[in-house]
Amino acid sequence: MKPMSSWPVAAFGFRFPAFVVAIFLVAALGKAYASDTDNIHILDERRSYVVQPSGQVKMVEETTYEALRADGRVIATTMFNEDISIDKASAPGAKPYYRSWEDGDLFYTGSRICLMAVPLKKGKPAKVTFEQTYRAPEQFCNVFLTAPYATEKSLITVEVPASLAGRYKVVPKNLDSSMTFDAETERNGNVTYSVRSEGRLPYRHEPEAPSASIDAPQLVVTGVFADVGELYGFFRNYSKPYADATGAVADLSARITAGCESDIEKIDSIASWVRQNIRYVAVEHGEYGIRPEPAADVLARRYGDCKGSASLLKGLLLEAGIDGRLVWIGTAGEVASRWDSVPSLMSGNHQIAAAVLGDSIIYIDGTTTWAPAGYIPPSLRGQQALIEDGDGYMLRTVPEACRQADTDTVTAHFTIADGDLRGSLARDMGGVFKMSAAGAFYGIAPADRRQMLGRILAYPKKNISCQDVRLDLETPSAQRCRMVCDSIIDRGAARAMGDKLIVDLRPVRDMYLNTVDLKDRRRGVAKPFGYTYVAGLALEIPDGYEVETLPGRQDFDSPWYGGFIAYRVSDGLIECEAEVHTRRTEARADELTDLNSAVRNIIRASESKIILRKTINQ
Repeated sequence: MKPMSSWPVAAFGFRFPAFVVAIFLVAALGKAYASDTDNIHILDERRSYVVQPSGQVKMVEETTYEALRADGRVIATTMFNEDISIDKASAPGAKPYYRSWEDGDLFYTGSRICLMAVPLKKGKPAKVTFEQTYRAPEQFCNVFLTAPYATEKSLITVEVPASLAGRYKVVPKNLDSSMTFDAETERNGNVTYSVRSEGRLPYRHEPEAPSASIDAPQLVVTGVFADVGELYGFFRNYSKPYADATGAVADLSARITAGCESDIEKIDSIASWVRQNIRYVAVEHGEYGIRPEPAADVLARRYGDCKGSASLLKGLLLEAGIDGRLVWIGTAGEVASRWDSVPSLMSGNHQIAAAVLGDSIIYIDGTTTWAPAGYIPPSLRGQQALIEDGDGYMLRTVPEACRQADTDTVTAHFTIADGDLRGSLARDMGGVFKMSAAGAFYGIAPADRRQMLGRILAYPKKNISCQDVRLDLETPSAQRCRMVCDSIIDRGAARAMGDKLIVDLRPVRDMYLNTVDLKDRRRGVAKPFGYTYVAGLALEIPDGYEVETLPGRQDFDSPWYGGFIAYRVSDGLIECEAEVHTRRTEARADELTDLNSAVRNIIRASESKIILRKTINQ
């Protein structure tokens, strides 16, 4: 298996809804990079990248694998596309196969994968060789220093010719304790950067871990673009001036903004139309990974990637008399660098539009289906935006806004009957939760929607049945949506013990609150967004009973979570209020035990029981 190193740069086609919908729908957390990792290791890895005076890069990789305890097999792979060729692929007893590399039927980048199934005999090393050429210099942005197997020795080098040595720089990032970085200038002026390591541990997927682009050991390569201005010029060369030969964009803009009384209303109307009517499909190999499709073409096809939706947004805004512009941006959690610190394709993976109103800039992501009007997704907040400005450009930071809109609010009213809690329950969802709920609901077959709502409303219990469920959503761009169950039965939640009832109300029904499995864990955690969970539950005290014990107030105060749970008795009701809000969304590997303790503290408090007892005259 090839290490995750120097894979083709991602095209501008990020889909924000993909990870938020996963709150409600089971989704794959990542592909497995290796199997049989305890039996197979790498004896020696040698990778060299030689930058040519033209900017092209020649790569040679030789990796020697060995099976330690039993015969095995390595699936050795490397990625390529029309800008990165495969010049050689060889291994003993294996034949190279070439396949398309696609994200289902939704996202096509033109990237392909070369793979070889290499048989390994116990104790007999086998060398795998790949040779490649990066024909487009801008594709050579970074070199990952990782492998899915334990590695005894590794040497990875980047050689820069004297003619480019003053411009190209190679900077180490996230090196672990096994690695040593060096830079050596030869007499002819060539500079060779190298990373040596011994006893390197395998780099593996771990749930909720940061993206490899964030935390993996790597070499960052700069210099293809001298500065942001040169990078912006590169993008501009692929961005055609807006035109509407058929008048279709102008007609649509007039129609969907008719009756709007302000520019803000026009912007919201345009954003909502694009999000609901332009299906996300990306065909992005080669220059199409950078070139936005013309607005009229996107409209005619009714599909496009992030660049296509941004192009159409810009056109519709311009036709409505609003200064619409394209924006290049990197999404939080996927891109670690800023345009002004690393002017490179690796600093961006997404394109949106902006509406400029005087001194105000309103950012619009056309791919965030079901987003509330004016909503800024967590993936964009605080990120540096490269905004077109004719021959010049603007660099701005997207506001840190809307965090309080990312709320999940549970309200319920229960009575006790035959050992069960019966009543009604609703979840009001704003921001990212609203997007997730609506996206999940309308993204599945109508026959499955009732079951999906029931599972969400029953969470975290398994013995709850839900009848008469529905999703209330006024408009696609509404600020909130509401999941409702008018008849819910929480079976066995009021357990009789002699003259007492032990009631499990469970006020914290936060679907995003979970502990981290620490078995074999080496990487930290990076959750994609912060949020606020709120609960307001009411329980009728049954006739002939009185409250013996209410759980005391519990306050939560950790680096990751704040909040409280509090009970009170009022007019025959037990009322419970609860809140959980995130503080930090990240935790280092050495902090995960404390993070788990903070989560368990909240869960234990939520599981505290209410005790009712029969009155004496009963």
